[in-house]
Amino acid sequence: MNRKEFSEICKMSDQILYNKTNIYKSSNSWIHIIRSHPDFLDKYKYIFKFKKTLSIKILHFKIIIKYLIQFLLRLKIVKNTSFPNINEIDILFISHFHNKNQIFEKNDFFYGDIQKRLGIEKIQSLNIYINHTDKNYNYFKFNKKSIILPKYLNIFLEIKIFTKLLLNISKLNYKNYKKINTLKKNFLKRAKIEMISPESCRNLRLSYQFDKAIKHLKPKLIIFTFEGHAWERNLIYAAKKFNKKIKCFGYNHSIVSENQYSMKKIYPSCFNPDKIFVSGKVALKQLKKSDVGNKIQISILGSNRTFKSKIKSGIKDKKICLVIPEGIRSEVLKMLELIINASKIKHNIKFIFRLHPIINLENILSSNKNKESYSKNIFFSNKSFEDDLKKSSYVLYRGSTAVIAAVQAGLYPIYFHKKNEIRIDPLIEIAKSRKEIENETQLINLINSNENFVSNDLKRLVKYSNNYYEDFKQSEIDKLINNI
Repeated sequence: MNRKEFSEICKMSDQILYNKTNIYKSSNSWIHIIRSHPDFLDKYKYIFKFKKTLSIKILHFKIIIKYLIQFLLRLKIVKNTSFPNINEIDILFISHFHNKNQIFEKNDFFYGDIQKRLGIEKIQSLNIYINHTDKNYNYFKFNKKSIILPKYLNIFLEIKIFTKLLLNISKLNYKNYKKINTLKKNFLKRAKIEMISPESCRNLRLSYQFDKAIKHLKPKLIIFTFEGHAWERNLIYAAKKFNKKIKCFGYNHSIVSENQYSMKKIYPSCFNPDKIFVSGKVALKQLKKSDVGNKIQISILGSNRTFKSKIKSGIKDKKICLVIPEGIRSEVLKMLELIINASKIKHNIKFIFRLHPIINLENILSSNKNKESYSKNIFFSNKSFEDDLKKSSYVLYRGSTAVIAAVQAGLYPIYFHKKNEIRIDPLIEIAKSRKEIENETQLINLINSNENFVSNDLKRLVKYSNNYYEDFKQSEIDKLINNI
């Protein structure tokens, strides 16, 4: 998808979403355009490609049948557990549960040690984790201050959620378009179908769960990860519906670039955060020049992703390249295919392939039937990130924010671009200082030619990266207490 097409789906989604927004319409993930990432935009491609009405109708019919089957499969009786007996709190943190190993971690992946910095004696806080695993934890409590939300609710609530969304399909329409062409008709038809998708049901289910938690805990302040997803707006709505005085602060822990869309938009007041926290100056600059920058207060909170390395920058003799795909299966396979093809070319370069924690290595390896394609030059890392950085001279990446730490550690960044795609580069603002390749031959030739890398370019990249993530600011954390 090109940038013109991306702009078109953004306009169409806005026209639907802002036309009498309610909690049910807000739950529809299809009309929340998160960012121009190829994996995210893949589901919209057919709208521009399919010209025949019959082809669209057949596809839509298949999707409806799929969603109905998925709904029926979800109708399994789940024990209607009551919310754990927890006293009222001051601050509620909303985070994410991806694997069982998180149960044993001392600090949250996103918020780090913020809760400790708040002062346990003074401030009562709790983490509620959105369950991204296949297991239904039924409000499982761990670490004394952490609860995992159930994957599903009981059969009666699941039917209620599906029915509410189904009844709101007729309310979806464009706001101002007078002439609706075939493209807009197909987009709207799919938006209506998506009202009953598993994602939309999940978003409304989370709204019910947030409502239940907020009524029980009565927090004065809610802090949640903020990237532009539908559930974030539903959380704010649930809080404001219960008590308008509850402060809702969104925290963007990752990148904010020109590719982001929905998180930069202003919704009706009951769906907007009271304040947005970011991790550093780069994100602050991006948001300040967007719609939210004019309406919502934005501050640098900092991050636990800051990387301070003693590794010296400069041209390195080692031909070792660290490969860091995003935590998206399609992205992992793209980069794995590239280095497998590169390994067929005669060279002495070693590749350290480092997976995101949410990606299972065995599942990736099993998807490649030709095991012999993994040469002796490819190593799947089981070491710490810092160890991999120390070994490597170069870093191959696409949309992974781990490239920021790699640059800070003195590695030369190489961006893998796919033709006819919008770039998803976290270093796009300083792209002239990094290298870019489109195939395995270019990659091998680039690494074998050290003269292509200039130390001054790396210095500029390091300076830029140091503004991406800053240490948590105690002054901002102290201000949180004043908001209680």
